[in-house]
Amino acid sequence: MAETPPIKARERFLRSLGLRLIVGKPVRFFCTHCGKYIGGDMPWICGYCDFEHQSAIYYSVLNKCKNCKKRPRSVLCPHCDQTNFLDDKKDDWNPARRLGAPLVNEYETEVESKRTEERLKIKEDLKFKIEKAELRANLSRAEREIQSAKPQKPFSRTTLRESLAHREAMHIEVDRIVAEKKQDYAKHFAGNRTLLRKALEMLEQWREDEIRKNGL
Repeated sequence: MAETPPIKARERFLRSLGLRLIVGKPVRFFCTHCGKYIGGDMPWICGYCDFEHQSAIYYSVLNKCKNCKKRPRSVLCPHCDQTNFLDDKKDDWNPARRLGAPLVNEYETEVESKRTEERLKIKEDLKFKIEKAELRANLSRAEREIQSAKPQKPFSRTTLRESLAHREAMHIEVDRIVAEKKQDYAKHFAGNRTLLRKALEMLEQWREDEIRKNGL
């Protein structure tokens, strides 16, 4: 007899559901990975609501959950823990599993790994932005030192006006940069309030440093 794959096993189970309730004979199907037998009457746990099915004659893993009424779209093999799809949608989220199997599986581990990767990416991006701000501050400091080394002209009304205009321009530029970065941070860290708060605190500290160093 040819081995029945999981998808065909569900179709056979649903076609002959009434007869199987009478005779109590489970549908036989086999893991598509390790090839071992999986009983249609295997006690199982729903991947959607974690309901435990001790008796699985009618509420088989090939049918639906007794509690939430959802049909499992995949089931983890009780032998190798690999995914076996139960319909053509091939959805491997919230798979059914044998009763007694641990809750944590490779799919939850994969999700957590992606979340960790995203957090590291955000952290690296914030570090890059902070380093960029520090380089900009160092460049501004170097430019001021070069300017201070140049021979100073005697003060006059024109010189004072130019000094005021320069101070106004620097003040406006600092505030413009701060406003732009606040918008950038609000978009980039929209899903993480903690990182957003730290970025804004860093930005405000940079603004205060620039104002203090430039005598604004």
